[in-house]
Amino acid sequence: MPYPSRMDKDALLSEIHRRNEIRREAKLPLLDVDRELEFAVNDALWQEFNRACERHADDRARIRAEFVEERRAKDGPDWGNSAGGRWVIEHHTTKRFFAFLAELGHVRPPYEPRHATVYGEAKDAPQPSP
Repeated sequence: MPYPSRMDKDALLSEIHRRNEIRREAKLPLLDVDRELEFAVNDALWQEFNRACERHADDRARIRAEFVEERRAKDGPDWGNSAGGRWVIEHHTTKRFFAFLAELGHVRPPYEPRHATVYGEAKDAPQPSP
């Protein structure tokens, strides 16, 4: 996974090791350092992306206004005033805004939940005998 430009990998590792030391003293299971580092990197990437979104909020508003204007010119002046219309506006605005940010070099990071639930993982596991 790439490291954001402002990320200090050593500082992240130091924090993970500090947390593991606390867990060791409390006799808790230790954290998986690689997984925690991956999570910290992903979190930092999201923070960086969100800051880019905030810096370009005016551009997002412009993109939204342009989309609404396009659709109202095509479908009438009341288009977009329903719940479905508002959903379509938000969907297309977000899609266009993320494409705009990508052109500037701000790519939306993948979503990687910290504790992903995997269903059906044990279906093929041997069952205990009665």
